[in-house]
Amino acid sequence: MDLDPDLASVVDAVPGWAGKDVRAEVLGGGITNRNFRLDVDGESFVVRLSGRDTELLGIDREAERSASQTAHEAGVGPEVIAYLPKQRALITRFVHAQPLPAEDLEKAEVMESVVEAIRSIHGMAPIPSAFDAFRVVREYRDTAELHGVRVPATYRQALHAADRIAVAFGRRPVPIRPCHNDLLNANFL
Repeated sequence: MDLDPDLASVVDAVPGWAGKDVRAEVLGGGITNRNFRLDVDGESFVVRLSGRDTELLGIDREAERSASQTAHEAGVGPEVIAYLPKQRALITRFVHAQPLPAEDLEKAEVMESVVEAIRSIHGMAPIPSAFDAFRVVREYRDTAELHGVRVPATYRQALHAADRIAVAFGRRPVPIRPCHNDLLNANFL
C-alpha cells in the first residue's frame, strides 16, 4: 500500500522508522484530525495528523501533546512516542480495544470504570492549557464573523444566559484542574 504523502513524511521523520516494513490503516472518527494505525516492524502506533487551520478553533497542538503525555503518566492514556510539529503529527502507542458502546454505560461496573478514569484525569498534574467555555463561545463567534458566517439572532440571548452562569460560578470558584471535556462514549476504550 502506498502511504498517504503526509503519513510518509511522518515515517521518514521518526528515528528508526525509515526503510522499515510499514503498514497503514485509516482509523475512523476525528473531526479535526486524520487518524491512522501504523504497524511498524510488528509494533502498532496511532498517528494523528492535525487538520490545517485548527488553531482557528483554539486548538493548541503543543498543549495537546503535553496533555496526552500527562494522561499517559496518570494511567489513562497511551504512551506518547513522538510529536512532530512540522508534520502536524502526534504519535502514540496503539491500544488494542474497542470504543465503549453507549449501552454499556448502563452497566454499573462499566460506569464505575469510566468514573475512575475521569477521577484520574481530574487528579493529573497541571497541563499548559485551559478551556474556558464562557470565553470560547465569544472567540468562535468572532472567528465565524471574520469568515463571513452569520451569527444566529438567538446567540445574544444564549450569551446572556451564559454570562449569568459565569457570574454564578465566579461566586464560588473551584480550583482549575485537568478535565476531559469530550465525554462521548466513543472516546473511552
